[in-house]
Amino acid sequence: MAKWSHKINNFIGGFSPGYFLGDFPSFGNRNQAGKMLNCDLIDPSGLTQGKGLATLTGGNQAGNLTTLIKGLLDKVISANLTYGVGGNRLYPISPTAVSIPRIIDHPTAVGEDGEDVVLFRGKVYYSYNHSAGGDVGRLTLPSTFSDNFLSTFVPGGFTLENAPHQLEVAEDHIFIANGRFVSLFSGTVATRIALDIHQDAVIQSIVWTQHRLWISANRPNIGGNNKMIGSVYVWNGFARSWEEEIRITGRAGALYVKGGVPYLFYQDLTGVSKLAVIDGVQIRDLTSFEGDLPRYYQVSEYKGFIIWSSGNRIFAFGAVLPKLPGLLFQLASTGWVNSGGLSAPFGVPMTASAEGANFRLARFSGFETNSNWKSMLVDISKSKTGKGFIEKVIVNFNPMAVGARVDIRLNCDLGTSIWTGTISHALDGTAIQKIFNPNRDAHNFRIEFDFTNGSAVNNVFVRSVLVEGSFPS
Repeated sequence: MAKWSHKINNFIGGFSPGYFLGDFPSFGNRNQAGKMLNCDLIDPSGLTQGKGLATLTGGNQAGNLTTLIKGLLDKVISANLTYGVGGNRLYPISPTAVSIPRIIDHPTAVGEDGEDVVLFRGKVYYSYNHSAGGDVGRLTLPSTFSDNFLSTFVPGGFTLENAPHQLEVAEDHIFIANGRFVSLFSGTVATRIALDIHQDAVIQSIVWTQHRLWISANRPNIGGNNKMIGSVYVWNGFARSWEEEIRITGRAGALYVKGGVPYLFYQDLTGVSKLAVIDGVQIRDLTSFEGDLPRYYQVSEYKGFIIWSSGNRIFAFGAVLPKLPGLLFQLASTGWVNSGGLSAPFGVPMTASAEGANFRLARFSGFETNSNWKSMLVDISKSKTGKGFIEKVIVNFNPMAVGARVDIRLNCDLGTSIWTGTISHALDGTAIQKIFNPNRDAHNFRIEFDFTNGSAVNNVFVRSVLVEGSFPS
């Protein structure tokens, strides 16, 4: 009988192209996943469980957190101190705890809803919407607050539009996303209309790099499947008009800067979300993913990878080494169903989330057990019988500690036949290889690793897997 084998030497392929288009994808490379939930592929030598979450002390509704944090400052104010804003609260945050917040109380409006927070010239500025528009407050450290600072206490002051209000510090001033306008605060004087883009546009995100402000906007800004014009405007920060408008086919989302290079999240007309790099006046797609576009406060960086929230999942894209290809994988959960800010001011990412009356701010910690990895579909139907025979499965892995476990499955014939084996410290001690003999025939199969019964403390690190068999004559 003719022999066949299917080996996955590594997992650095990430998701396969179009992984979200069906239940059993089959197009891509052997080391790519057809499906994945909460898996860590940062180490190029193998696959393991995704990052777990640990709630900060005081970081839930039973403690000091009573609103969904949106803006979460991606740097420290001082040693072990940063700030987050959400609802009508401004929260002091340390690496391990959320402290008692400041209540944002506009003197002539209600419904304060925090947007963003930045550090500028030693002071903390926080933007928010309210019942009559919006404003920017200021905290002069350690504890002097002015909640209506921009509208009342600045020459040229004004009320913001009700819109996304990302704040971007650029050299000697703060740019403010303000509906169709880019507004500006110089440190002493405010300018409501520093730049005016198209009349029906709403700015989604702004970033400063390469001595330019990059602005993503949609017109008209309508949700659902409505067709609109998404654009990235490039502006030098002082001219009366923008220098370039780069249009996209679909909806523009968050901008992010990594290594001085601007990146854009956008959604095409089919509803597929994409991460792209802006190369001069061109938008060059890097990867596609399933889920919502991240907002400006839902993008950060971790171990050289761009990470972002989409729905209640955190994705990652990049390469751990310069010569390795970029890969997309789904790294962790945000916590509750509704995701808020994502940031890493202390090096380890923090993620905010909410569901109903439940609120949470958590940091990456330990390992997630709601985790699985599924290969692409492998066709072994080349024999006269239309089936191949699966004889052996060989899995290589790192030595395990107490509680570590992964269940391996062969999902055969599109889910109509399942074979299961287990690798665990309880069964296998500190072994680094295990051989299984499924001895079954199938038209096709995919390999699945399921960490549901594993440990949040001691993980299983899978290095490779080999499936061998024959074609019956």
